Amino acid sequence: MSSFKKFFKKKDINLNPNTNQSEFKRVLGPVDLIMMGIGAIIGAGIFVVTGNAASTVAGPAVILSFLIAGLCCMASGLCYGELSTMIPLSGGAYTYNYVIFGEIAAWLIGSLAVVGYIMVVALVASGWSGYLVSTLESFGFSLDYRFSNPFGSIIKLENGNELIGILNVPATGLVLTTAIVLYFGIELSAIINAIVVTVKMTVLSMFIAIGIFNVDCSNWRPFIPENTGEWGIFGISGILSGAALVLTAFNGYDAVACAAQETKNPQRDLPIGIIGSLIISAITYMLCALVLTGLVNYKDLNVAQPIALAVTKMGMPWFAIIIKLGAVIGLSSVVLITTYVIVRILFAMVEDCLLPKFLGKCHAKYKTPHILTIIVSSLIIIVTNFLELSYLVQLSNICIILITISVCLATILGRKIYPNIKREFKCPGMPIIPGSCIMMLLYLLLTMPDKNVYWQISLVIFFLLVIYIVSINKRKEIK
Repeated sequence: MSSFKKFFKKKDINLNPNTNQSEFKRVLGPVDLIMMGIGAIIGAGIFVVTGNAASTVAGPAVILSFLIAGLCCMASGLCYGELSTMIPLSGGAYTYNYVIFGEIAAWLIGSLAVVGYIMVVALVASGWSGYLVSTLESFGFSLDYRFSNPFGSIIKLENGNELIGILNVPATGLVLTTAIVLYFGIELSAIINAIVVTVKMTVLSMFIAIGIFNVDCSNWRPFIPENTGEWGIFGISGILSGAALVLTAFNGYDAVACAAQETKNPQRDLPIGIIGSLIISAITYMLCALVLTGLVNYKDLNVAQPIALAVTKMGMPWFAIIIKLGAVIGLSSVVLITTYVIVRILFAMVEDCLLPKFLGKCHAKYKTPHILTIIVSSLIIIVTNFLELSYLVQLSNICIILITISVCLATILGRKIYPNIKREFKCPGMPIIPGSCIMMLLYLLLTMPDKNVYWQISLVIFFLLVIYIVSINKRKEIK
Protein backbone atom coordinates (compact mmCIF):
# COMPACT_ATOMS: atom_id res chain seq x y z
CA MET A 1 0.00 0.00 0.00
CA SER A 2 1.42 3.40 -0.93
CA SER A 3 2.02 6.04 1.71
CA PHE A 4 -0.67 8.25 0.18
CA LYS A 5 -3.33 5.55 0.46
CA LYS A 6 -2.27 4.81 4.02
CA PHE A 7 -3.16 8.39 4.93
CA PHE A 8 -6.79 7.38 4.56
CA LYS A 9 -6.63 3.78 5.74
CA LYS A 10 -9.55 3.19 8.10
CA LYS A 11 -9.76 1.19 11.27
CA ASP A 12 -11.95 -1.91 10.95
CA ILE A 13 -15.26 -1.07 12.57
CA ASN A 14 -15.68 -4.73 13.56
CA LEU A 15 -12.22 -4.91 15.12
CA ASN A 16 -12.35 -6.69 18.46
CA PRO A 17 -10.51 -5.19 21.43
CA ASN A 18 -6.90 -6.35 21.27
CA THR A 19 -4.98 -8.15 23.96
CA ASN A 20 -3.83 -5.15 25.95
CA GLN A 21 -7.20 -3.44 25.88
CA SER A 22 -8.91 -6.59 27.12
CA GLU A 23 -6.60 -6.46 30.15
CA PHE A 24 -8.54 -3.46 31.41
CA LYS A 25 -11.05 -4.21 34.14
CA ARG A 26 -14.67 -3.66 33.06
CA VAL A 27 -15.95 -2.15 36.30
CA LEU A 28 -17.79 1.06 35.29
CA GLY A 29 -21.58 1.26 35.25
CA PRO A 30 -23.92 4.11 34.21
CA VAL A 31 -23.72 5.89 37.58
CA ASP A 32 -19.91 5.77 37.49
CA LEU A 33 -19.95 7.23 33.98
CA ILE A 34 -22.34 10.04 34.91
CA MET A 35 -20.12 10.88 37.88
CA MET A 36 -17.09 10.83 35.58
CA GLY A 37 -18.78 13.21 33.14
CA ILE A 38 -19.86 15.62 35.89
CA GLY A 39 -16.40 15.45 37.42
CA ALA A 40 -14.84 16.54 34.13
CA ILE A 41 -17.47 19.13 33.12
CA ILE A 42 -18.28 21.13 36.25
CA GLY A 43 -15.15 22.98 37.27
CA ALA A 44 -13.60 26.25 36.15
CA GLY A 45 -16.73 27.03 34.09
CA ILE A 46 -18.97 27.43 37.11
CA PHE A 47 -16.41 29.05 39.39
CA VAL A 48 -14.91 31.56 36.91
CA VAL A 49 -16.47 31.78 33.44
CA THR A 50 -20.05 32.53 34.57
CA GLY A 51 -19.14 35.86 36.13
CA ASN A 52 -16.94 36.90 33.22
CA ALA A 53 -19.62 36.13 30.61
CA ALA A 54 -22.33 37.95 32.56
CA SER A 55 -20.19 41.02 33.19
CA THR A 56 -18.68 41.50 29.74
CA VAL A 57 -21.22 40.34 27.14
CA ALA A 58 -24.54 38.89 28.33
CA GLY A 59 -25.69 40.42 31.63
CA PRO A 60 -28.33 38.44 33.60
CA ALA A 61 -29.29 36.82 30.27
CA VAL A 62 -26.17 34.69 30.67
CA ILE A 63 -28.61 31.98 31.74
CA LEU A 64 -29.85 31.99 28.12
CA SER A 65 -26.23 31.78 26.98
CA PHE A 66 -25.84 28.64 29.07
CA LEU A 67 -29.09 27.28 27.62
CA ILE A 68 -27.86 27.80 24.03
CA ALA A 69 -24.41 26.40 24.79
CA GLY A 70 -25.99 23.49 26.65
CA LEU A 71 -28.21 22.65 23.68
CA CYS A 72 -25.18 22.80 21.38
CA CYS A 73 -23.21 20.46 23.63
CA MET A 74 -26.24 18.22 23.99
CA ALA A 75 -26.30 17.94 20.20
CA SER A 76 -22.65 16.91 20.13
CA GLY A 77 -23.31 14.65 23.11
CA LEU A 78 -25.99 12.84 21.10
CA CYS A 79 -23.38 12.35 18.36
CA TYR A 80 -20.92 10.97 20.89
CA GLY A 81 -23.69 8.70 22.17
CA GLU A 82 -24.35 7.22 18.72
CA LEU A 83 -20.69 6.75 17.86
CA SER A 84 -19.92 5.21 21.26
CA THR A 85 -22.45 2.42 20.65
CA MET A 86 -21.43 2.04 17.01
CA ILE A 87 -17.71 1.90 17.90
CA PRO A 88 -17.42 0.75 21.54
CA LEU A 89 -13.63 1.08 21.70
CA SER A 90 -11.49 3.40 23.81
CA GLY A 91 -10.02 6.59 22.38
CA GLY A 92 -13.18 8.64 21.94
CA ALA A 93 -13.00 11.14 19.08
CA TYR A 94 -9.63 9.74 17.96
CA THR A 95 -11.07 6.25 17.35
CA TYR A 96 -14.25 7.58 15.73
CA ASN A 97 -12.20 9.59 13.24
CA TYR A 98 -10.02 6.54 12.50
CA VAL A 99 -13.10 4.49 11.58
CA ILE A 100 -14.90 7.18 9.57
CA PHE A 101 -12.20 9.40 8.01
CA GLY A 102 -8.99 7.39 8.17
CA GLU A 103 -5.54 7.39 9.73
CA ILE A 104 -4.35 10.94 9.08
CA ALA A 105 -7.55 12.45 10.49
CA ALA A 106 -7.26 10.19 13.52
CA TRP A 107 -3.65 11.24 14.08
CA LEU A 108 -4.51 14.93 13.89
CA ILE A 109 -7.58 14.71 16.13
CA GLY A 110 -5.86 12.44 18.64
CA SER A 111 -2.80 14.70 18.78
CA LEU A 112 -4.89 17.88 19.04
CA ALA A 113 -6.87 16.27 21.84
CA VAL A 114 -3.69 15.46 23.76
CA VAL A 115 -2.26 18.96 23.22
CA GLY A 116 -5.51 20.71 24.11
CA TYR A 117 -6.25 18.60 27.18
CA ILE A 118 -2.72 18.96 28.56
CA MET A 119 -3.22 22.72 28.37
CA VAL A 120 -6.61 22.40 30.04
CA VAL A 121 -5.19 20.37 32.92
CA ALA A 122 -2.30 22.81 33.35
CA LEU A 123 -4.70 25.75 33.43
CA VAL A 124 -7.09 24.07 35.86
CA ALA A 125 -4.22 22.96 38.12
CA SER A 126 -2.98 26.55 38.24
CA GLY A 127 -6.50 27.79 39.05
CA TRP A 128 -6.77 25.11 41.73
CA SER A 129 -3.51 26.37 43.23
CA GLY A 130 -4.91 29.90 43.41
CA TYR A 131 -8.09 28.76 45.16
CA LEU A 132 -6.07 26.65 47.59
CA VAL A 133 -3.78 29.54 48.51
CA SER A 134 -6.82 31.82 48.99
CA THR A 135 -8.54 29.20 51.15
CA LEU A 136 -5.46 28.70 53.32
CA GLU A 137 -5.21 32.46 53.82
CA SER A 138 -8.81 32.43 55.05
CA PHE A 139 -7.63 30.15 57.85
CA GLY A 140 -4.59 32.28 58.62
CA PHE A 141 -2.03 30.24 56.73
CA SER A 142 0.15 31.76 54.03
CA LEU A 143 2.32 30.19 51.36
CA ASP A 144 5.34 31.92 49.87
CA TYR A 145 4.06 33.24 46.51
CA ARG A 146 7.32 32.19 44.87
CA PHE A 147 6.23 28.60 45.45
CA SER A 148 2.68 28.97 44.20
CA ASN A 149 3.44 30.47 40.77
CA PRO A 150 5.19 29.23 37.59
CA PHE A 151 8.93 29.56 37.16
CA GLY A 152 9.97 33.05 36.07
CA SER A 153 6.55 34.64 36.57
CA ILE A 154 6.51 38.14 38.12
CA ILE A 155 4.35 38.47 41.25
CA LYS A 156 3.38 41.99 42.29
CA LEU A 157 2.74 42.37 46.01
CA GLU A 158 0.38 44.88 47.63
CA ASN A 159 3.33 46.82 49.06
CA GLY A 160 4.71 47.40 45.58
CA ASN A 161 7.48 44.84 45.76
CA GLU A 162 7.93 42.09 43.19
CA LEU A 163 8.82 38.42 43.49
CA ILE A 164 9.91 35.92 40.85
CA GLY A 165 8.09 32.59 40.75
CA ILE A 166 10.15 29.46 41.33
CA LEU A 167 7.71 26.54 41.30
CA ASN A 168 3.96 26.10 41.59
CA VAL A 169 4.16 23.57 44.42
CA PRO A 170 0.38 23.13 45.02
CA ALA A 171 -0.34 22.53 41.31
CA THR A 172 2.59 20.14 41.03
CA GLY A 173 1.40 18.27 44.10
CA LEU A 174 -2.11 17.95 42.67
CA VAL A 175 -0.82 16.53 39.37
CA LEU A 176 1.43 14.06 41.20
CA THR A 177 -1.45 12.95 43.43
CA THR A 178 -3.64 12.48 40.37
CA ALA A 179 -0.92 10.38 38.72
CA ILE A 180 -0.71 8.13 41.78
CA VAL A 181 -4.50 7.63 41.83
CA LEU A 182 -4.59 6.76 38.11
CA TYR A 183 -1.56 4.51 38.48
CA PHE A 184 -3.42 2.30 40.95
CA GLY A 185 -6.41 1.72 38.69
CA ILE A 186 -9.79 2.87 37.46
CA GLU A 187 -11.67 1.46 40.47
CA LEU A 188 -9.82 3.73 42.91
CA SER A 189 -10.14 6.65 40.47
CA ALA A 190 -13.90 6.11 40.15
CA ILE A 191 -14.36 5.96 43.93
CA ILE A 192 -12.37 9.13 44.57
CA ASN A 193 -14.10 10.93 41.70
CA ALA A 194 -17.53 9.93 43.05
CA ILE A 195 -16.63 11.37 46.47
CA VAL A 196 -15.27 14.57 44.95
CA VAL A 197 -18.29 15.05 42.68
CA THR A 198 -20.68 14.46 45.60
CA VAL A 199 -18.96 17.13 47.68
CA LYS A 200 -18.82 19.55 44.73
CA MET A 201 -22.49 19.14 43.86
CA THR A 202 -23.48 19.45 47.52
CA VAL A 203 -21.67 22.80 47.79
CA LEU A 204 -23.26 24.11 44.58
CA SER A 205 -26.70 22.88 45.69
CA MET A 206 -26.22 24.77 48.96
CA PHE A 207 -25.32 27.90 47.00
CA ILE A 208 -28.48 27.60 44.91
CA ALA A 209 -30.76 26.71 47.85
CA ILE A 210 -29.48 29.47 50.16
CA GLY A 211 -28.87 32.07 47.48
CA ILE A 212 -32.33 31.89 45.91
CA PHE A 213 -33.84 33.36 49.11
CA ASN A 214 -31.40 36.26 49.15
CA VAL A 215 -31.59 37.50 45.57
CA ASP A 216 -32.32 41.11 44.77
CA CYS A 217 -34.65 41.03 41.77
CA SER A 218 -33.51 44.50 40.75
CA ASN A 219 -30.20 42.90 39.74
CA TRP A 220 -32.09 41.08 37.00
CA ARG A 221 -33.24 44.36 35.42
CA PRO A 222 -32.60 44.83 32.61
CA PHE A 223 -32.51 41.10 31.98
CA ILE A 224 -31.00 41.71 28.52
CA PRO A 225 -28.86 44.87 28.74
CA GLU A 226 -29.03 47.19 25.73
CA ASN A 227 -26.47 46.53 23.04
CA THR A 228 -23.53 48.96 23.16
CA GLY A 229 -23.53 49.37 19.39
CA GLU A 230 -20.87 46.72 18.96
CA TRP A 231 -21.85 43.22 17.86
CA GLY A 232 -21.64 40.73 20.70
CA ILE A 233 -21.55 43.24 23.57
CA PHE A 234 -24.92 42.85 25.31
CA GLY A 235 -28.29 42.70 23.59
CA ILE A 236 -29.32 39.58 21.64
CA SER A 237 -25.90 39.33 20.04
CA GLY A 238 -24.39 39.44 23.53
CA ILE A 239 -26.34 36.33 24.46
CA LEU A 240 -24.82 34.56 21.46
CA SER A 241 -21.34 35.79 22.38
CA GLY A 242 -21.98 34.59 25.91
CA ALA A 243 -22.92 31.18 24.55
CA ALA A 244 -19.65 31.08 22.61
CA LEU A 245 -17.76 32.08 25.75
CA VAL A 246 -19.34 29.49 28.06
CA LEU A 247 -19.43 26.69 25.49
CA THR A 248 -16.09 25.28 26.59
CA ALA A 249 -17.37 25.22 30.18
CA PHE A 250 -19.22 22.06 29.09
CA ASN A 251 -16.06 20.38 27.88
CA GLY A 252 -15.38 17.01 29.51
CA TYR A 253 -18.26 14.74 28.55
CA ASP A 254 -16.02 13.03 25.99
CA ALA A 255 -14.22 11.53 29.00
CA VAL A 256 -17.09 9.06 29.17
CA ALA A 257 -16.50 7.89 25.60
CA CYS A 258 -12.82 7.28 26.40
CA ALA A 259 -13.83 4.81 29.12
CA ALA A 260 -15.38 2.31 26.69
CA GLN A 261 -12.89 -0.47 27.43
CA GLU A 262 -13.54 -0.21 31.18
CA THR A 263 -17.35 -0.07 30.93
CA LYS A 264 -19.42 -3.15 31.77
CA ASN A 265 -21.96 -2.62 28.98
CA PRO A 266 -20.63 0.14 26.70
CA GLN A 267 -23.43 -0.01 24.12
CA ARG A 268 -26.02 0.74 26.81
CA ASP A 269 -24.10 2.67 29.47
CA LEU A 270 -22.00 5.12 27.41
CA PRO A 271 -24.94 7.14 26.01
CA ILE A 272 -26.49 7.22 29.50
CA GLY A 273 -23.25 8.55 30.95
CA ILE A 274 -22.73 11.18 28.24
CA ILE A 275 -26.29 12.53 28.06
CA GLY A 276 -26.92 12.18 31.81
CA SER A 277 -23.83 14.14 32.81
CA LEU A 278 -24.61 16.87 30.25
CA ILE A 279 -28.20 17.32 31.44
CA ILE A 280 -27.19 17.53 35.11
CA SER A 281 -24.32 19.92 34.33
CA ALA A 282 -26.49 22.19 32.16
CA ILE A 283 -29.19 22.48 34.83
CA THR A 284 -26.56 23.18 37.49
CA TYR A 285 -24.91 25.88 35.37
CA MET A 286 -28.21 27.62 34.61
CA LEU A 287 -29.42 27.62 38.22
CA CYS A 288 -26.07 28.89 39.49
CA ALA A 289 -26.05 31.63 36.85
CA LEU A 290 -29.59 32.67 37.82
CA VAL A 291 -28.75 32.91 41.52
CA LEU A 292 -25.36 34.53 40.92
CA THR A 293 -26.76 37.39 38.82
CA GLY A 294 -29.57 37.83 41.36
CA LEU A 295 -27.15 38.22 44.25
CA VAL A 296 -24.63 40.52 42.53
CA ASN A 297 -25.14 43.10 39.80
CA TYR A 298 -23.74 41.68 36.58
CA LYS A 299 -21.40 44.68 36.19
CA ASP A 300 -19.48 43.61 39.31
CA LEU A 301 -19.03 39.93 38.40
CA ASN A 302 -15.86 40.09 36.31
CA VAL A 303 -13.70 38.78 39.18
CA ALA A 304 -11.64 35.64 39.73
CA GLN A 305 -14.04 34.18 42.32
CA PRO A 306 -17.58 35.38 41.44
CA ILE A 307 -19.48 32.80 43.51
CA ALA A 308 -17.36 33.53 46.59
CA LEU A 309 -18.07 37.24 46.02
CA ALA A 310 -21.81 36.56 45.87
CA VAL A 311 -21.75 34.60 49.12
CA THR A 312 -19.74 37.32 50.84
CA LYS A 313 -22.36 39.91 49.77
CA MET A 314 -24.96 37.71 51.46
CA GLY A 315 -23.15 38.37 54.75
CA MET A 316 -21.98 34.78 55.13
CA PRO A 317 -18.15 34.78 55.25
CA TRP A 318 -18.20 31.22 56.59
CA PHE A 319 -20.07 30.08 53.49
CA ALA A 320 -17.55 31.88 51.27
CA ILE A 321 -14.88 29.63 52.77
CA ILE A 322 -17.04 26.58 51.99
CA ILE A 323 -17.41 27.80 48.41
CA LYS A 324 -13.63 28.12 48.07
CA LEU A 325 -13.22 24.62 49.49
CA GLY A 326 -15.83 23.42 46.99
CA ALA A 327 -13.84 25.03 44.18
CA VAL A 328 -10.64 23.34 45.38
CA ILE A 329 -12.37 19.97 45.50
CA GLY A 330 -14.30 20.51 42.26
CA LEU A 331 -11.30 21.54 40.19
CA SER A 332 -9.34 18.52 41.40
CA SER A 333 -11.87 16.19 39.78
CA VAL A 334 -11.38 17.98 36.44
CA VAL A 335 -7.63 17.36 36.67
CA LEU A 336 -8.20 13.70 37.54
CA ILE A 337 -10.66 12.89 34.76
CA THR A 338 -8.97 14.95 32.04
CA THR A 339 -5.61 13.32 32.78
CA TYR A 340 -7.36 9.96 32.53
CA VAL A 341 -8.71 10.95 29.10
CA ILE A 342 -5.26 11.98 27.82
CA VAL A 343 -3.75 8.65 28.88
CA ARG A 344 -6.55 6.64 27.28
CA ILE A 345 -6.29 8.53 23.98
CA LEU A 346 -2.54 7.92 23.83
CA PHE A 347 -3.08 4.26 24.74
CA ALA A 348 -5.46 3.86 21.80
CA MET A 349 -2.87 5.47 19.50
CA VAL A 350 -0.22 3.06 20.78
CA GLU A 351 -2.50 0.10 20.10
CA ASP A 352 -2.98 1.35 16.54
CA CYS A 353 0.82 1.55 16.07
CA LEU A 354 0.83 5.32 15.74
CA LEU A 355 3.10 5.55 18.78
CA PRO A 356 5.87 3.24 20.08
CA LYS A 357 4.49 -0.03 21.42
CA PHE A 358 6.36 0.00 24.74
CA LEU A 359 4.36 3.04 25.85
CA GLY A 360 1.19 0.95 26.04
CA LYS A 361 2.50 -1.61 28.52
CA CYS A 362 -0.02 -2.25 31.30
CA HIS A 363 0.95 -2.75 34.92
CA ALA A 364 0.86 -6.45 35.82
CA LYS A 365 -1.09 -5.90 39.04
CA TYR A 366 -3.14 -2.74 38.55
CA LYS A 367 -3.97 -3.22 34.84
CA THR A 368 -3.25 0.42 34.02
CA PRO A 369 -1.00 1.96 31.33
CA HIS A 370 1.43 3.15 33.98
CA ILE A 371 4.19 4.30 31.62
CA LEU A 372 1.83 6.66 29.78
CA THR A 373 0.44 7.88 33.10
CA ILE A 374 3.91 8.86 34.28
CA ILE A 375 4.83 10.54 30.97
CA VAL A 376 1.58 12.51 30.71
CA SER A 377 1.78 13.71 34.31
CA SER A 378 5.38 14.80 33.80
CA LEU A 379 4.39 16.81 30.69
CA ILE A 380 1.56 18.50 32.59
CA ILE A 381 3.94 19.48 35.39
CA ILE A 382 6.37 20.96 32.85
CA VAL A 383 3.64 22.96 31.09
CA THR A 384 2.20 24.15 34.42
CA ASN A 385 5.53 25.40 35.74
CA PHE A 386 7.46 26.57 32.71
CA LEU A 387 4.98 27.98 30.19
CA GLU A 388 2.96 31.18 30.29
CA LEU A 389 -0.54 29.78 30.55
CA SER A 390 -2.70 32.81 29.83
CA TYR A 391 -2.17 32.80 26.05
CA LEU A 392 -2.82 29.05 25.87
CA VAL A 393 -6.49 29.34 26.85
CA GLN A 394 -7.84 30.08 23.37
CA LEU A 395 -5.48 27.58 21.75
CA SER A 396 -6.83 24.81 23.95
CA ASN A 397 -10.38 25.96 23.18
CA ILE A 398 -9.75 25.72 19.43
CA CYS A 399 -8.37 22.19 19.82
CA ILE A 400 -11.52 21.16 21.68
CA ILE A 401 -13.81 22.83 19.14
CA LEU A 402 -12.11 21.12 16.19
CA ILE A 403 -12.42 17.77 17.94
CA THR A 404 -16.14 18.28 18.54
CA ILE A 405 -16.75 19.37 14.94
CA SER A 406 -15.02 16.21 13.72
CA VAL A 407 -17.30 14.05 15.90
CA CYS A 408 -20.44 15.71 14.52
CA LEU A 409 -19.19 15.25 10.95
CA ALA A 410 -18.26 11.63 11.70
CA THR A 411 -21.80 10.95 12.92
CA ILE A 412 -23.36 12.34 9.74
CA LEU A 413 -20.95 10.53 7.43
CA GLY A 414 -21.11 7.32 9.50
CA ARG A 415 -24.80 6.99 8.71
CA LYS A 416 -23.96 6.93 4.99
CA ILE A 417 -20.83 4.76 5.11
CA TYR A 418 -22.11 2.18 7.62
CA PRO A 419 -25.92 2.29 7.36
CA ASN A 420 -26.35 -1.33 8.49
CA ILE A 421 -24.10 -1.30 11.57
CA LYS A 422 -26.07 -1.93 14.75
CA ARG A 423 -26.49 1.16 16.92
CA GLU A 424 -27.97 0.77 20.40
CA PHE A 425 -28.47 4.54 20.41
CA LYS A 426 -29.11 6.88 17.47
CA CYS A 427 -28.76 10.65 17.36
CA PRO A 428 -32.26 11.98 16.55
CA GLY A 429 -32.97 14.69 14.00
CA MET A 430 -30.18 13.77 11.60
CA PRO A 431 -28.54 15.75 10.08
CA ILE A 432 -30.13 18.89 11.59
CA ILE A 433 -28.94 18.38 15.18
CA PRO A 434 -25.25 17.72 14.42
CA GLY A 435 -25.35 20.32 11.63
CA SER A 436 -26.64 22.98 14.05
CA CYS A 437 -23.88 22.08 16.48
CA ILE A 438 -21.27 22.48 13.75
CA MET A 439 -22.64 25.93 12.85
CA MET A 440 -22.47 27.06 16.46
CA LEU A 441 -18.92 25.80 16.83
CA LEU A 442 -17.86 27.54 13.61
CA TYR A 443 -19.36 30.76 14.95
CA LEU A 444 -17.24 30.37 18.08
CA LEU A 445 -14.14 29.82 15.97
CA LEU A 446 -14.79 32.98 13.95
CA THR A 447 -15.33 35.15 17.02
CA MET A 448 -12.08 34.42 18.85
CA PRO A 449 -10.92 37.80 20.21
CA ASP A 450 -7.20 37.09 19.67
CA LYS A 451 -6.68 36.52 15.95
CA ASN A 452 -3.08 35.34 16.52
CA VAL A 453 -4.54 32.09 17.79
CA TYR A 454 -5.29 31.09 14.18
CA TRP A 455 -1.58 31.21 13.35
CA GLN A 456 -0.79 29.27 16.50
CA ILE A 457 -3.17 26.42 15.72
CA SER A 458 -1.96 26.38 12.09
CA LEU A 459 1.62 25.92 13.28
CA VAL A 460 0.56 23.15 15.66
CA ILE A 461 -1.28 21.30 12.86
CA PHE A 462 1.66 21.77 10.47
CA PHE A 463 4.08 20.39 13.07
CA LEU A 464 1.83 17.37 13.69
CA LEU A 465 1.57 16.67 9.95
CA VAL A 466 5.35 16.77 9.59
CA ILE A 467 5.72 14.24 12.41
CA TYR A 468 3.12 11.99 10.80
CA ILE A 469 4.66 12.09 7.31
CA VAL A 470 8.19 11.49 8.59
CA SER A 471 7.13 8.47 10.62
CA ILE A 472 4.53 6.92 8.31
CA ASN A 473 6.88 4.44 6.60
CA LYS A 474 8.33 3.26 9.91
CA ARG A 475 5.10 2.09 11.44
CA LYS A 476 3.60 -1.37 11.22
CA GLU A 477 0.32 -2.16 9.54
CA ILE A 478 -2.64 -2.46 11.87
CA LYS A 479 -3.58 -6.07 12.16
